[in-house]
Order: sequence, then C-alpha cells, then structure tokens
Amino acid sequence: KLDAAFEELNRWVARYSFVPFSVPMWLPTPDNLKFKRARATFDGLLYGLIEQRQKSGERHNDMLDALLEARDEDGQPMAPSELRDEVAGLYFAGHETSANTLTWAFAMLAQHPEVFARVREEADRVLGDRPATAEDVAKLEYTAMVVKETLRLYPAGWILGRTATQDTTLRGYPVRKGDFLGVSPFVAHRMEEHWPNPDRFDPERFAGDKTNSNRNFTYFPFGAGPHMCIGIHLAQVEMQIVLAMFARRASLVVEQPEKVRMTSKLTLQVEGGLPVRVALRGPAT
Repeated sequence: KLDAAFEELNRWVARYSFVPFSVPMWLPTPDNLKFKRARATFDGLLYGLIEQRQKSGERHNDMLDALLEARDEDGQPMAPSELRDEVAGLYFAGHETSANTLTWAFAMLAQHPEVFARVREEADRVLGDRPATAEDVAKLEYTAMVVKETLRLYPAGWILGRTATQDTTLRGYPVRKGDFLGVSPFVAHRMEEHWPNPDRFDPERFAGDKTNSNRNFTYFPFGAGPHMCIGIHLAQVEMQIVLAMFARRASLVVEQPEKVRMTSKLTLQVEGGLPVRVALRGPAT
C-alpha cells in the first residue's frame, strides 16, 4: 500500500512539475484525487510513527529522537507539520533516492568488471568475513569513489527547484526576484568543460576527495547551500556499506545491458527496472 502511494506521488510530481500553468488542487480531476489519496496514505504513516514515538516516551538515539528534541531560538519544539516534512525528507533520502542510485551503481559495476573487482578486493581487505560497521566507512575509499561517480552520472535528484531571492543575470538571461528556476545536476555533471570525457564511468575522478564539496557548483547531487539534502551522509554511508557487503558475496549480471534506459520522474530511474541475475561467489581457493 505504501509503495503504491509513493509511486503515485512520484508520478504526479513528475507529470505536473513542468506544466506551464498551475492545476488547482481543489479541482476533482482523476489525477488530483489519486494524489490526495496517496498523500493521505503517506501522511498517515509518518504522523503515526511520530505520534507513536511521542506517546511511548522511548528513546532509540536515532534521527526521530533528535528531531523531537530539537528546539528553536525561542525554546519551542517543531510543529507536527515540520516534523512530518523532516521525516519525509529522510524517507526519500534513505529509501527512494538511495535505491535508485544503488540500481545505477549495480548497472555500472556489471558493465565495468575491473571496477567491480576493485570494490570486491577492498571489501575483502577491510571487512573480511564480518559485517560492516560505521567505523569501516572511512576505509572503503574506492567504494566511496564508485558511489560519487554513480551520483555524477545518474543523480537521483536530477533537477532541483530554487526561487530567486533577488534580480540577477545568468549567462545573459535576466532573472527576476521570485522567479522559479530549475537547476539540473544531471546537466552540470556532464559539462565537458568541467568533466573531461563526461559520459565515461570513471571512479578515479574522485580519488583523494574526502569531502562532499560541490566543486564550485559543478558537482551537487544532493543540492547545495542551506537547502542541501538532509540525508546526504546517511545516503552515502548506507550505499557504501550495501555495495561492499554485496560485492563480498555475489555479483550481478545485467540482462540485456544495451536496453538499460533512463526515465525522469521525481527521481532519475531505470525505465522498467533492472533485470539481473545474481551470481553467488564461489568458495575461496
């Protein structure tokens, strides 16, 4: 039920984000009615989680605890709607966007066996036979490079919305205060003046990069400035660990890689999913 609601929200946003006119939500169109039902399902889950935690009084030392304990300069807690928005942001960062990025990463590793071999070697060396921990993340340096290069070519948030706060000019085009702009990491990450041979998958571009620097706004898969995605660190850590743990035990064989296509919805996805075969790793010799 939640997956269906999430897919409907995704479809609605993708369909209406670039419509040149506003469609009032009070109009009982089929799309609006589906959107409202999906939003009610999604909100019911999030508000339910928040209320359950508040009533239980339990502490889990997680992000929800931190959000519930946060106070503004006047000592006031977040309003329910603010909590809902923050939790929704974490859900997107920890589920939808990470899943899409991992899908693209597996597609790239399947097509570049030499890169996969280095990820597996690093996982064997750093992890051995034990599960990964947060302390291992800093040591999985090449795996981090693979994640960053995947985000360069296939940023889940392929376009970001920003509102101009003042009049300005961008490359000769006048921009007025209040104008809504679409800023696309997908385009910026493939500009040849900043990324030589931009369509080539090459994790070595990020060798030695220990930060989440936007490189003067030429690399910003999580956005930039005060509205950078709140889930940036969570997403990168979980993707590193998933790739390393998987590479240790198996590899993926992509069926018909020539048919892998992009589709741009709310996030950048593999059209129709990624058909694969899982090849389990044989015993060490």
